[in-house]
Amino acid sequence: MTVQPELFAVQESVKRGVVWLNQHAPIGWQWNLFVMARGGKVYFRARDAYDNECALALAFTHRADLVNSGGYVTFASVANKLNLDQEFLRTHGFACSPDVPSKMLDIAWEGALLTYARPSSIVFRHPTETDRLFADLPPYHLSRFQNLLGWFNRIRLVRKARV
Repeated sequence: MTVQPELFAVQESVKRGVVWLNQHAPIGWQWNLFVMARGGKVYFRARDAYDNECALALAFTHRADLVNSGGYVTFASVANKLNLDQEFLRTHGFACSPDVPSKMLDIAWEGALLTYARPSSIVFRHPTETDRLFADLPPYHLSRFQNLLGWFNRIRLVRKARV
């Protein structure tokens, strides 16, 4: 197969993915796939090769129920929690295959979204359980003797404050 028919097939699968995302992803999901750099230049941000930077993960970035244990929305966490199988992911342009390299998916997604996406430079990270634990404490518990106590004593203070 030559590059043009393969790219056309990938573009068709990406179109199916865009239609599916318009129905299931939060409003404005396209904004998450671009970033604005200095000087007003806009760059396509989604990279299929990275678990938390692929189009599927970025589209659902602001859904807290799809977060993995590290606090990020990733390809795997979205696919698992929405029960999306590999065949669906391939036919909708979310996953590469032996015939379709990830760079080709990136080109197809960028081309499909350039006409109506708006830039966004916000990187969104959901709080983890550890973040919530430290957020509940008054600031003086962690900063008063920070240099003297060290990390393990700060954890001890956190546990005392919780009890």
